[in-house]
Amino acid sequence: MYNKLLQKGFNSDNIEQVLNEFEKKGYLNDIEFSKDYADFLINTKQLGREAVKYKFFPHNISKSVLDPILDDLYKNNPPEKIIYNILKKKYSNANKMINNKTKIINFLKRKGFTWTDISPVINNFISEQ
Repeated sequence: MYNKLLQKGFNSDNIEQVLNEFEKKGYLNDIEFSKDYADFLINTKQLGREAVKYKFFPHNISKSVLDPILDDLYKNNPPEKIIYNILKKKYSNANKMINNKTKIINFLKRKGFTWTDISPVINNFISEQ
């Protein structure tokens, strides 16, 4: 935030005073921001771990802060469950899914899921149908 305000032409002394005041009041908290934003990305946007990490890149959140938060969130919302919900929502018909399997896999990879997460869920989903 400091760099952004500096680019806008604000005085560096004023920026430091304002940011210190924000921190005292709890307005700037990397951990709380990370928890809320990651929760939104996982539960609402249904993104995989890699996509969530990518979304945090511009915010300069350290790995030591982000990894425990993601571990906890993905423990409560396993990737397999998220993938299954996506497949259930998008593909109610297994035949439609079988014909577009490569397209579906690529879609899930773009959402940040790994092949090790995707493969068993797709196979189970097809066998259920």
